[in-house]
Amino acid sequence: MSTGSLSAKATSLQSIIRQELENKIYLALQRYANVHRGAGQHAQISTRLYDKAREVVLDYLGLEGREYCAIFGTRRMLSRLNRSILSTESVYRVFSNDLGLPLGIGALAFRKSSLPVGVPDQRGGGTVNLVSRNHVIWKNAPERFEAGTPNIIGVVILAAALQLIRRYGDIDVFRQKDAPSSARSILYTGETDGETGLELLEKLRLSAIGRGSAVPTSAGFLPFVNFDSAASTPTFLSVWNTVRRTLRQPQVPLQEISIEVENLCAEFFQAPLDEYEVLFISNSTEGINIVAESLRHSGDTKNRNRTTVLISEMEHNSNELSWRYAPGISLLRLPVDHEGFICLRKLEETLSAYNREGRFGGRRIRLVAVSGCSNVVGAMNDLEKISVVVHRYGASLLIDAAQLAAHRRIDMQEAGIDILVCSGHKMYAPFGAGLLIVRKGLLNISAGELNSLRSTGLENAVGIAALGKAMDLLSRVGIETIRAREKELTRRAIEGLHGIPSVQIYGVSDILSDRFESRGPVLAFRLKNVHHNLAAKMLAEIGGIGVRSGCFCAHLFVKQLMGISSLQSFGSNVTMLLSPHRIEQALPGIVRASFSFLNTEDEIDHFLRILGQIAAAPMPFLNRLFARSYYGTPRLPVTVEQQRIEEMIAKVETEIYGAH
Repeated sequence: MSTGSLSAKATSLQSIIRQELENKIYLALQRYANVHRGAGQHAQISTRLYDKAREVVLDYLGLEGREYCAIFGTRRMLSRLNRSILSTESVYRVFSNDLGLPLGIGALAFRKSSLPVGVPDQRGGGTVNLVSRNHVIWKNAPERFEAGTPNIIGVVILAAALQLIRRYGDIDVFRQKDAPSSARSILYTGETDGETGLELLEKLRLSAIGRGSAVPTSAGFLPFVNFDSAASTPTFLSVWNTVRRTLRQPQVPLQEISIEVENLCAEFFQAPLDEYEVLFISNSTEGINIVAESLRHSGDTKNRNRTTVLISEMEHNSNELSWRYAPGISLLRLPVDHEGFICLRKLEETLSAYNREGRFGGRRIRLVAVSGCSNVVGAMNDLEKISVVVHRYGASLLIDAAQLAAHRRIDMQEAGIDILVCSGHKMYAPFGAGLLIVRKGLLNISAGELNSLRSTGLENAVGIAALGKAMDLLSRVGIETIRAREKELTRRAIEGLHGIPSVQIYGVSDILSDRFESRGPVLAFRLKNVHHNLAAKMLAEIGGIGVRSGCFCAHLFVKQLMGISSLQSFGSNVTMLLSPHRIEQALPGIVRASFSFLNTEDEIDHFLRILGQIAAAPMPFLNRLFARSYYGTPRLPVTVEQQRIEEMIAKVETEIYGAH
């Protein structure tokens, strides 16, 4: 056979393998959702795919799952974890970029007996079972070491690629790249060229990947309704096409893409690059942990309580646990009212007491770190007013914008925001890239560590490109246009919930209130006679509606909303310690439905009809009794619908990973 024929055959095989991988990625995107405790069909599928990826990695490395554990993360995160492993004799690594896949994701496999003990190095959402004011019950491995929402799609891509490499025996197949394209053509060329405003909004809604996917319910197969955007958002066809092109690019265009997206970020958040540093990270949790590490390095080592961080009572665990366990930092919490809003007077009194009057000795509040939007009740505090107070007393302001960035305009310069973190997976770019934007000179870390942060973030060129494309699309639609659509959906949902007698709404529930303008598209509620986890399960199985139930990684705030006493909280802690696996789902919680501009009025009406049916359905006496105490049920019923969902999950798993 001639050299030309061999070359053509190799090129043909490369195209086949690439296409097969892209088909698997697209299928995972069609069913994408956050893996953390979702009740909907898509969340169950994504969870299974993510968990199965661990088995695939161990199998590829020739390791037994009974003895070994696989943990996913960035190169930086896995390197830090590696240093804490008790025995490094049998440690194995596989990294996407070494295979030619610029995903910035890898797996570290090691013996379970070598797992580090104590508080994990990275702390935040997904790493805990239960949080009280003074105690934390951590999850077991591997979740304990994967803080924040992981790069779910990246992990699926890595596992699927390993299987393809094993099948075809060509480890170089993903290193072979197409002719380079310009960063601008990759980011700005596509099917939505020239479209803006409502026209683009509607096109994006129709092109959302996974929209209308059929799922099994008690009424047969119905289109899936995604009311779980506060956990993660799906993505669009144009973002996926950007990802496909990025996967095929050699190194130089990838560097150009990162520079172009850095400029996009600066413009999107009005953070001029001569004043702010833009760092690409994996998620908001990592960003806050980085700032916590920086702050403890800049504190007074002779007096560990000198540096104080002030957060609010409604914070996500990522903006709670990162500070709670940081050496040299004292954590202080600012109360919020029953609708999730910070009292500016109380903020000023607290800052004055510490920073001006010196009532607490040498302790000074150096940083105020608050959420831009509550992930529980959608409260959007006035960042400009908060900033004025914070800077009046010499502190810096960090905004956790994970829930805010895709829903409301953020002008860092105008609002006086010193540090901002956000995650791409809540901005229609679920490929493992987030942002840490910090005013220059505020990060107190070594030049070597800063370079490590930069290089680690840049390894995920796919995530960076996806985030840049998503921000470009959101800018062209217009954040105010998005805000108006989501406000109408929220108004319709609240009006409907008021018509169901047994529903209790948390947060702003008066649509005529001035505060309604400061409410995001997140609705937390409970049915007084139905356990929160049972209600979420029924919404999925009767109506094909994906919601969340529980405490949404904001345990302290949810307990405050529910009026759970310290004694009740203590009882939950003890019960959890005695029987963590069974009792986890029986812990206190509520239900959360969260919308985006992708949703429709018809979906809201469908949700209200199904919820009304659930509220009116007869429940056993014990169910009604214990549901009134806010607890979940440890024994969710096994239903025909759940069996059908399991069959669908198995089918998708086989299509992506092959038969067992």
